[in-house]
Amino acid sequence: MSQDVVLNVFYPHPPEQVWKALTDRRALSAWMMDNDFEACLGHKFRFQGYSFSGQEIAIDCEVLEIEPPKHLVYSWKEQLTSEPSRVTWTLTPVEGGTQIQLRHRSRALAIIPAFGIPVLNRASRVKMSAQSSPLTATTRPLRTASYIADDSYRVSELLDRQIIWHYWLEQRLVEVLTRSQL
Repeated sequence: MSQDVVLNVFYPHPPEQVWKALTDRRALSAWMMDNDFEACLGHKFRFQGYSFSGQEIAIDCEVLEIEPPKHLVYSWKEQLTSEPSRVTWTLTPVEGGTQIQLRHRSRALAIIPAFGIPVLNRASRVKMSAQSSPLTATTRPLRTASYIADDSYRVSELLDRQIIWHYWLEQRLVEVLTRSQL
């Protein structure tokens, strides 16, 4: 059974700037997670971060397709999953900016980092510990992999993946695009 998260977001920035935010290691760290990404076909890389509970998160990835500044695909294998899922970015220039489509596709259950709790890089983790969570209404207690067999959990997990991708794309990436000189 395929489980997809599909999000379409408009950014009032040129495709080249949005592409750089998706493919520049420092920019990715600022809006998503620490990483060793390189925009090179076949490059294996890792996203790393921490949940609010302090749990270390690691996602192993590999660049599968790349066509700058239009299309990027990489595998996504979180430690608790046996089969990698697939993350596809499609950038389309439109009047006034860039339309971006994210598709996170998995044949099995793909786990998003921290099960819906925002993933923090080292710098934002320190910053967030000094203030309350901006996502209090959407965060949930950490779940364990033992729930994966439950179909209702699959629906809940899909919603959690949508929440965290929404957070990354509609809050964090927006902040990076508007304040930086990409």
